[in-house]
Amino acid sequence: MLISGPSVDKYDAVSDFAAIASDQADIDAHARFPDHVANLIRIRDILLARRRLFAQDAAAYPVVTMGRAGDIITVSRMLTELDGIIEQEKRLASEPA
Repeated sequence: MLISGPSVDKYDAVSDFAAIASDQADIDAHARFPDHVANLIRIRDILLARRRLFAQDAAAYPVVTMGRAGDIITVSRMLTELDGIIEQEKRLASEPA
C-alpha cells in the first residue's frame, strides 16, 4: 500500500534533497582517493568494458543491433571527452601549486 506524501504547501524540498545528497562524512571518505587521474582512468576502463558488452550484445541478439549501435556511439563520445579531461587533469597535476 502506498502512503501519500505531504501536501505541496507542506513539502520541504530542501530536507528531502538533503536526505539523498552526500553528507560531509561521505565527502571525507572520498577525500582518501585524491588521485583524480586514477579515478578518471577507472571510469574510462568501466566505459570501455561497457562498450564491449554492447557490441557483444548486438552480435548475440541481432534484434538489438540498432539500439546497441546508438549506445556504442554514445559511450564512444563519452570516451573521447573523457580522454581530453584526463589529459587536462594530467597537465593540472604537473603544474606547480
